[in-house]
Amino acid sequence: MDCRIVVSDGQKSSAFLVNEGTNLQKAIFQNGFHVSAPCGGRGTCGNCKAVVSGKVSEISPTERKKLTEDEIKSGVRLTCQVVVHGDATVYIEQERSAEIQTEGLEYKVKLSPLAKRETVSLPAASLENSKDDAQRILNSFGKENLKFLPSVLPKLSNVVNGENQDLVITRTDDTIIDVNIKTKETTDYGFAVDIGTTTVVGYLVNLNTGKIEDTISEINDQAIYGADVLSRISYGRENPDGNEILHSKLTGQISRMLRKIIEKKGISKDDVCGISFAGNTIMMHFLIGLNPFRISVSPFTPVTTASMVCFAKDLGIDYHPDCPVYILPSVSGYVGADITAGMLACSLTDRDKIQLLIDIGTNGEMVLSKNGELLCCSVAAGPAFEGARIRCGVGGIEGAIDKISFRDGSFNIHTLWDKKPIGICGSGLVDAVSLLVENYIVDETGKFTEPDEWKPEALCLRDRLTTVNGETAFKIADEIYIYQQDIREVQLAKAAIYAGIKILLEHQNVSYEDVDIVWLAGGFGNKLNSESAVNIGMLPRKLLGKIRAGGNTSGIGAVMSLLSRDCRIECDIIKSRAKYLELSALPGFNDTFIEAMGFEE
Repeated sequence: MDCRIVVSDGQKSSAFLVNEGTNLQKAIFQNGFHVSAPCGGRGTCGNCKAVVSGKVSEISPTERKKLTEDEIKSGVRLTCQVVVHGDATVYIEQERSAEIQTEGLEYKVKLSPLAKRETVSLPAASLENSKDDAQRILNSFGKENLKFLPSVLPKLSNVVNGENQDLVITRTDDTIIDVNIKTKETTDYGFAVDIGTTTVVGYLVNLNTGKIEDTISEINDQAIYGADVLSRISYGRENPDGNEILHSKLTGQISRMLRKIIEKKGISKDDVCGISFAGNTIMMHFLIGLNPFRISVSPFTPVTTASMVCFAKDLGIDYHPDCPVYILPSVSGYVGADITAGMLACSLTDRDKIQLLIDIGTNGEMVLSKNGELLCCSVAAGPAFEGARIRCGVGGIEGAIDKISFRDGSFNIHTLWDKKPIGICGSGLVDAVSLLVENYIVDETGKFTEPDEWKPEALCLRDRLTTVNGETAFKIADEIYIYQQDIREVQLAKAAIYAGIKILLEHQNVSYEDVDIVWLAGGFGNKLNSESAVNIGMLPRKLLGKIRAGGNTSGIGAVMSLLSRDCRIECDIIKSRAKYLELSALPGFNDTFIEAMGFEE
């Protein structure tokens, strides 16, 4: 290793050695720094910018397409395109805080947690009561059907002293998993985790009251290998030990998050009696340590979609290895445990209502509940609503434009944390396109029009329609524009969502009027302006008054299943009832999708 790389992000600096010919982005990741890389290092997103100087490869044609002349003059490079040839210095923009959806629907469950601690008063051994220690514990406990985990038995010889004593038994529904001498009154906690492709959210839950006492959220550590699951599957397939790396990234992050929230709360890790996980099917595969490749190719077959009970050490969660774990079931390769959790949280098994659950991300998952029957589908919405493939697109980070309005001649934007605008995220993008369509600045085909075709009240915006590097664009803020290709990306995404809804309802002979509630799940659904979504034809107008924000339905479903045996049983009932509709196999889907591309419903 003969090339010295110095990296700084404004908060920390580090110097390390790499071999000549090393890809700069890989070197940065391997040494603990982060740059945004939604495309997984393929050079298609243009997000992995850094100021680079030193002995590195010449600027590539890809970089010339993705970078402005001012950026090139300032030494900005796409790190995925840079090859190290000698000593170099790299400056990365400091990572910005992200807005992560943690709140969700209220819930009420009958408490019967995955595992809990109970006190047992064990009488002294005697000639009249000389049964073995394990049997005397079961007799005193009044739970003769319980079994001891084999690893617990050696501990009994150190814990049980033959005298009268109070013991604390930690047990699941059918197994005693730990025995300790009681020293003080304690509170039982659980940790429910929603593993998203972009974010990971953990909930510290009081198992005695059922209440969420704290939350922790982070960007998914796997994001450096691509913004979407297919990029990560490709990484796992194309790199030696790639799947093991993705698995370790995830389990390492979960261990770290659990440690952080426990230390913040000031409790012992032994106070955490159970963990539950929900997430899409591919994230569940990475968690368990399974190869998800076959989900990415027809006929999209997972290794397993069943619910699972195991221990943290079985997954490689080192911080609390003996903690029991419940993994919610998935429905199919592209309708995962996050949707099962959402169905639980939104009570989609209710036979008295017709409900629609929509979770919009790179894939748009939908469930229609009719008289308790559950029909699911998934559409490839693309990453536009997560800020990817949009020229000035960003995720939900500080400075992202998340709301846009135009009323009475006044054009206004709002940014997350009220910071200086740095780009536009999904909800702001929908608002922007809605504004353009509503004022005829964009026609029904998605093309920009001339001002003489605009609504009169929009003519005050004519200076915003401009040309940037030879391309027509609409200015949202300084150096932030909506380009023609951005509108095309929105058309593809919104058409997929609309077509999926329409086909799902038609398949079940349900009209728009029949639907009682439409749940929009996740952070994007929570931020989305429903009126804007209807204006661009993402959601049918007849559903407008029925739309509700569900918040993090996946996280709340994970909390409910951690707290309640009934909910864990309900998850398996949901899985058994849910039927998956493969839209690509339906002859009418492509026609419906193409019809939905325009901006007229």
